[in-house]
Amino acid sequence: QCFFLLHSLGGGTGSGLGTYILESLEDLMPEVFRFVSCVCPAREDDVVTSPYNSILAMRPLIQSAHCVLPASNDSLANICNQISIRDAEDSNTATLIDLPQDERQPRRAPRAPGRRTAQSAPPRKRPQAEPETPVAVPRSAGTTRPPPIGQERPFDRMNSLVAHLLNNLTSSMRFEGSLNLDLNEITMNLVPFPRMHFLLASMSPLYFGRDPRFVSRGFHQMFSEVITSGHQLMNVDPRGSTYMALAFLVRGSASIADVNRNIFQLRKKLKLLPFNEDAFKIGLCKVAPRGLPYSVLHLGNTCAAHQMFSHTVKDFSRLYNRKAHVHHYTEYMEKGEFDEAFETVNALIKDYIHLDMLHETPASCCPQPAQSVRSAAAVLTPSTW
Repeated sequence: QCFFLLHSLGGGTGSGLGTYILESLEDLMPEVFRFVSCVCPAREDDVVTSPYNSILAMRPLIQSAHCVLPASNDSLANICNQISIRDAEDSNTATLIDLPQDERQPRRAPRAPGRRTAQSAPPRKRPQAEPETPVAVPRSAGTTRPPPIGQERPFDRMNSLVAHLLNNLTSSMRFEGSLNLDLNEITMNLVPFPRMHFLLASMSPLYFGRDPRFVSRGFHQMFSEVITSGHQLMNVDPRGSTYMALAFLVRGSASIADVNRNIFQLRKKLKLLPFNEDAFKIGLCKVAPRGLPYSVLHLGNTCAAHQMFSHTVKDFSRLYNRKAHVHHYTEYMEKGEFDEAFETVNALIKDYIHLDMLHETPASCCPQPAQSVRSAAAVLTPSTW
């Protein structure tokens, strides 16, 4: 149904190679939808040139992607800390639901003591294995070996949150449900205006890894949690901002009546467009995530997305006004691409603010009538001077 691209925006490889592949897919197969899940740098990033990389990458995301699901490093880190604190407090009562792969093998029943069959033999002593000598690793391959299977690696918890997002998003393609939601329906129902396709994602319940701890959450409580900042994958504040459209993808044994009842309660807390107050899309999948009774994935197209762009534009301007580190980029690209990328992102910010304050369609989203375009071209032709 679509292409999924996962890359970062702060680094040079993720922003450059990721957007290059995105533009190549648009040229080769323009009819196939292109979904992007990008990781934005945190407010306090350790990469000095991340504002340049982010602004240059946002221009292809605005022009070439059908739907973008951004996630920020600071939000992912806050969610991981929140889950770790919760699991530490409930470690005595919580139970592991999804066991690792090596613990899923069925175990043999223990034999009764004192009974020996004819086929059984006394256990043999296995010779002790000699200790392995360390193998020298070349400098090009790194100074440390990868950790063994089953051991947690850096950023595994943060990456697993994005993996759960994509897992819930594509559940309707892999499992049956009473109201399945295709990926093309997300772009058709959640993106009312072109270029405004940055969706704010949130999930409930929150867990990471393959062994989620069971946390008792009521179905009504999960719907209330997905619109809070603690469950959002992007560090923005949607409170008070206008929602253009929303989607709720529910997994588990839930009925459409329960979902509609919770949406009716949430409608009172949300600020919607006056001409599109019924912009709710529902997806029901009867197969819940492993180890959980049900889950809810929320996708919201909100005008609060301009907060993400405004922070990046502010950092970009602080460096670009003094032309710091620009010479590293001008060796491989034209300097005018900085100005074009800045104007594209700044124009999108103005469209979000215009729609949020006036509830009117931005001028850039309104196609001009063909007659007026022809008349304007006739007036400006050199032959009529």
